[in-house]
Order: sequence, then structure tokens, then C-alpha cells
Amino acid sequence: MHFAERYKRKIHELETDRERLENRLIEEHAENILLREELCRIRSAVKEQQDKQRNMENENLRLRSELMNEQFKNEKLESDLARKQELEQAFMNLQAAHHELKKKLNIRKGNEEPFGLSTPSSRKMFKPTSSEENQKKKGGAQEGHTGHGRKKFNPEESEIETNKTQPSNCVQCGADSWKFQGYQTSYRYVFQPMKLKKVIEQNAIWRCLVCGNYAISKPDEREQNMMFDKASIANMLCECYLYNTPVGQLTNRLGINRGTFFGIAHRTAEQVKPYFKKLLEELAMESLLHADETGTRINGTNGFIWMIGNNRFRIFLHRTTRSSKEIQEVLGNARTDMVLVTDRYSGYNKLKVKRQFCYVHLLRDIKKEKETFPDDAEVQLFCSQLSELLKMAIGMYGAKGSLRNYRKKAEQIKSQIMEICNCSAQHPAVQNLQNIFREKENCLFQWTRSPDIPCDNNFAERALRPLVVARKISYGSQSLQGMETREILSSILHTAKVRNLDPASFLESLMGSQP
Repeated sequence: MHFAERYKRKIHELETDRERLENRLIEEHAENILLREELCRIRSAVKEQQDKQRNMENENLRLRSELMNEQFKNEKLESDLARKQELEQAFMNLQAAHHELKKKLNIRKGNEEPFGLSTPSSRKMFKPTSSEENQKKKGGAQEGHTGHGRKKFNPEESEIETNKTQPSNCVQCGADSWKFQGYQTSYRYVFQPMKLKKVIEQNAIWRCLVCGNYAISKPDEREQNMMFDKASIANMLCECYLYNTPVGQLTNRLGINRGTFFGIAHRTAEQVKPYFKKLLEELAMESLLHADETGTRINGTNGFIWMIGNNRFRIFLHRTTRSSKEIQEVLGNARTDMVLVTDRYSGYNKLKVKRQFCYVHLLRDIKKEKETFPDDAEVQLFCSQLSELLKMAIGMYGAKGSLRNYRKKAEQIKSQIMEICNCSAQHPAVQNLQNIFREKENCLFQWTRSPDIPCDNNFAERALRPLVVARKISYGSQSLQGMETREILSSILHTAKVRNLDPASFLESLMGSQP
């Protein structure tokens, strides 16, 4: 009995263990399936990563190959560029050497202009034929213009001559009986050359009845020991230092010697020198000035004439050097917002003012580059575009309309200029022109602020013309004192003229007076 129960219990335990083992086997089998699935997934991911890695290695190899090809091409381009630059430099050197050889051999084609780009039209040997439109133009006044005719003279400024000669026999009836009916007025000019009137003065001598002292009557308007009156001196100096009459011609006409004339000029210049200094002080306070310089001869050596001015001033500095200290002496304390229109001469760089470079000088440089490289497409295209924009800028001076519209249009022109100057270029001539605008932009666009600021320096060059004419006639000054005298008198007289004053009367008023 007990054996059967133990047997049953043992069988029950064995079945229980078998069920537990079966369950455990099922669980392990399920876990094994999950592990196999995870293993498959991992193997698939590893294979995918391996494929990606192989693709990346292949792409890396391809990129390395392309990089090597690009490096090879880049090295070849750099080599070609260096070779091109060497050839261009060699070509420019050959051109310079060729030019020097032609100068040495004095080879001329027969169509060269005697002064290059500065040759005036009157001196050009070969001129282009005028267009048909210009050939059809006729001179004279415009159609419908009534003309001015002869102007009547002011009786207060004229000398009236009365002609009351009775005519002879009448041409119709032959009678000799006439009755006066009035006057018919006509106007004419009579030449009267400038001459000095010689006057012998007899001044009364007076004796005091009380003390016996003697006194001599003197005219109030003439200074003591003064042989020439102020009007004569002022007109003589005007003819020489304003109208450029040669001293020899003037002294021969007036009947005085050269030493007397120069003595008068030196003394007068010393008298009016304080006023000249005052002009220099006022000049530094102007908001817009033009300046230029040209060569001259002083005491047998090279000298320079500096012109500084505007519509109110004409200052001509006669100096022995072209150093910047000469212009600093006058404009060293100028107002910082002053606009000074000049060429690109470095002598003006030390001035603490706003600069405006002359576009006409730039146009000359552009024309020179176009003529130097006529077969280079890059040079021709760039120079044509830049010259058109510069001409548009020059034409903006004095434009009518509102300031806002002017500045808007001026900024458009400026942006177009800077756009083509900031583009990359290969030719050295183009790069040289571009560098002017890149490095000196603050000195090239002051004209965009107002239509009253020009971007050319024609004003200064025209103002220098009278002094250039005088230099050609007189060959400069013969002494440093003569240089200073011409500087003072020409500045004062030309300044008076531009201010619509009578130069001779103005100089006469300054003689013996304080500024």
C-alpha cells in the first residue's frame, strides 16, 4: 500500500519535472528563435554597414582622383598664367625698348602730334574730316535774332563834338541859302593810345610873417617825392601783370626805362602785401577750391606757379619748388570740409581737406592705354565703358533740378563705375586703372554730394593760362624779388577782376591804405 502511494507520488513528481522541463525547453526554444532573429538582424546591419563603407571608400577614391586631376589642372593654369605674365612683361619691355630706340633714331612717321595728348587742335597736323552734319552748319546768329546794332553812348562818358559847317550850293536847285534845323546824332570811336602826360608843377613858396618859416604848396592827392600819380601806377601795373603787356613794349610807349618801372612795381607790391596776406587767410575759409601748378623760370632756374582759386579768388604762388610745403603754407589750416579739386599730384596729399581728382586727366590716361593696346579686347572694352561713365559724371556738373534727384543719379553712376573697377581683370593696364578707383575712392566721388562740385579741373587750367602766356612772353622772372612782386600783383589784380571790380581803380585804392 505504502509502496503504491510512493510510486504514484514519484510518478507525479516525475511528470511535474517533465512538464517543467518541457516548459523550460519551450522557453529556451523561443529564446533561441529570438536570438537567431537578433543574430540575423545584426548580420544584416553589419552587411549593410560593410556595403556603405565599401561605397564610401569607392567615393573617396573617386574624389581623390578628381582632386588630383583638379590640382594638376590648377598647376597647369598657374604655370600658364605665370608664363602669360612673363610674356606680357617681356612684351611691355620690348615696347619700351622699341620706343627708346625710335627716340634715339628719331624715327617719325609724319603723322605724330608734336605734344602728344596735350597737342591743341590748332597744332595738329592731321585732323579728322568733319561730319556731314557739322558741314551743313552755318555760322552767324540764330534765325530770327534781331541783333543788337550800335549802342548809344552815354553823354557823361563821351566827348561831344559839334559840327556846324554850312554846306555849299544845294545839289537840287543850286541855291546858297540855308536855315539851321537842328542836329543829327551819330556815334564813333576814336583811338587814343595810353601815354603819360608830363606836367611841370610850380608850387608856391610861402614865408611865415611871424617866424620866417617857409612852406611849399603840395597837391593833396600826391605823396611827397612821388613822380607818378597813383592812377598812372595802377594802370601801368594792370597792363603788365593783368593783361600781359611786355615790359619793353610798355616802357617804350610810356617813355620810361625798365628800371623805373620795376622799381615802381616792387614798391607797390610791398605796399599791398598786407592785403595779399589777408586774401590768403580768407582763401583757407572757402568751401570749394581748385588748384593746379605749372613750370616757369625764376632767375635762370626752374620754378613753379601754383594756382589756387574759385569764382571769388585767383591766387598765383610763384615758388622755387614743387614741394608740398608750398601748398601747406597756404592751405595748411584750411577747413576740413573744404573740397579741393586737383589732379593726382601727391603734393596735395598732406592737406587735411576733402580731395576730388580730375576726371579729364583720367580720360587722358584711358585714351593713352587704348592707343597703346589697340588689339587687346579687354583693354578696349574696359576703357570704352569707363570713359563713357566718366563723361556722364563730368556732364552732371551744374545740373538743374532737386538735390535728391541729383544725388540719386550720381550714386547710380558711381555704383556703375565701381562695379566695373571691382571686377577681376587680367591685363596690367586695366588693373592699373582699376586700382586708382579701388585705392582712392574717397578722392574720386566728392562730386556726388552736390551739382556745384565739379569732377574736372578745367577751371584751374583755364585760370593758369594768363600766367602761362606771360611766361612765354617774358621767359619768367629775373630775380626772387621779381617773382614775389608778380605773385602779389597778379593775385590781387586777377582777384579784383573776377569780383567784377575795376582792377586799376581797386589797386589804386589799396596803395597807401591798410587792408
